[in-house]
Amino acid sequence: GLTELVSEELLVRRTTSRISGEAEYAFRHALVRDAAYAMLTDRDRVRAHRLAGTWLEARGMSDPAMLAAHFQAGEAPELALGLLRRAAEQALEASDLDRATSYVGRALSCSPDGPARGALWAIEAEVAYWRGALDEAADRAAAAADELEAGSAAWFSAMSAAIGARGQQGKNEQVADALRRVAEAEAPASARGAQVVTLCRGLTQLYWAHHASDLDRVRARLDDLVALPGPLAPHEVGWVHRVRAESARLHARDSDRCLAEFEVSCRAFEAARAQRNLCVARLNQAALAGWAGDIEGALHGVETARAEAARLGSSFLVLYGLTVRGLIEAYAGLPTAEATMRESLPKLGGSPRLSLIANLVIGHLALQRGDLDAAGDHAQLALALPAVIDLRHGPKALWSSVLLARGRTAEAIAEAELALELRARCTDLELTEGLAECSAAEAFAAGGHEHAARGHLNDAYGRLLEVGATIASERQRERFYD
Repeated sequence: GLTELVSEELLVRRTTSRISGEAEYAFRHALVRDAAYAMLTDRDRVRAHRLAGTWLEARGMSDPAMLAAHFQAGEAPELALGLLRRAAEQALEASDLDRATSYVGRALSCSPDGPARGALWAIEAEVAYWRGALDEAADRAAAAADELEAGSAAWFSAMSAAIGARGQQGKNEQVADALRRVAEAEAPASARGAQVVTLCRGLTQLYWAHHASDLDRVRARLDDLVALPGPLAPHEVGWVHRVRAESARLHARDSDRCLAEFEVSCRAFEAARAQRNLCVARLNQAALAGWAGDIEGALHGVETARAEAARLGSSFLVLYGLTVRGLIEAYAGLPTAEATMRESLPKLGGSPRLSLIANLVIGHLALQRGDLDAAGDHAQLALALPAVIDLRHGPKALWSSVLLARGRTAEAIAEAELALELRARCTDLELTEGLAECSAAEAFAAGGHEHAARGHLNDAYGRLLEVGATIASERQRERFYD
């Protein structure tokens, strides 16, 4: 028996067992294992794998990938399918994108029906998103949602991936439409967390896009779900506080409350081991901390997040981290800012909003050193992007400043007026705060309209004072004004 095989040094008894109450043995050498396996006929090999999978599952084996491997080798794809989906979901939660992709591929080879296929496509869409393949992510997510029942947890996952991808592409009307569908969906209690996460993801996309869509009903639906009896999981709590953080800054203009909410969000994501979402939250927190004057803390935060993004193998997060670093360096006046932004720019084509920010920063740095051609080129590149129109007052203001530096005062005034019109449509707070007013003040002063110039400067100054008043640290507040 087994004892004899151990004494003959063919097997070894393990000191611990993965199956409670059972002894676990292993071949002492891989060559012995392979030789024993080769002695089985094909028919016996198939039967043995199926029996092994059934036995392990009945005794509580918790590794779905191992069980699925036995059932696939045992020519029982109907038994392997659900296990492979669970393995793929676990790999995605652990941010192991390669393993998640491998398990999905194996599951699709089991010929799943529509809903099962849709759930697998939703996982593929999420993987594609984090790898920066936004078109693939959006298309796969849309196909997945079509296969799934609206209101199911898998359907929310598919809609979440679609919202994330379309939001990064600047297709905000599509995001708004999808978000309304998610808010209106009736869902069982088991899908509450998935609905909360999807609503949060959509709101953050539209917040940063400064989309003018009426979001009151969406926010009300989120509040209702959060208030339901029973706690949310840490991952869901992290998303809720991330939404609150971004709203605190973009809507309430309260930088300190924003950073405090981000800290709660990050702790929740840490507790959930949701590393990808933790990276995003840390990067957003770093960007806002740098904007509010905490340069050292911001640079430390962004480098920590970038290192984690590289470890996770998420090209999207690596690129986003590089852009955030360039932005913080620009806030600090560091000479490396332009080179950092230029490094990220060629790879940002999939995200119009990030591309607009990079072009805007590079253009302003070029203007400061007197390179009017480069400044003008980057202003025009930013204006040509399919980013939300509310953010275009930034590059419009830059273009006005370029025209003024070239001595074309009348044209500069006309462009500054257009920038102010665009600025009036954007009631939220962004890194472009004050650019339209300052460019208008310069252009109007050069044209001899000093009263109008003073008015625009006062507008910009008043808005920045309002923001600065929310920064508790006097030192950071001084740096913010600098």
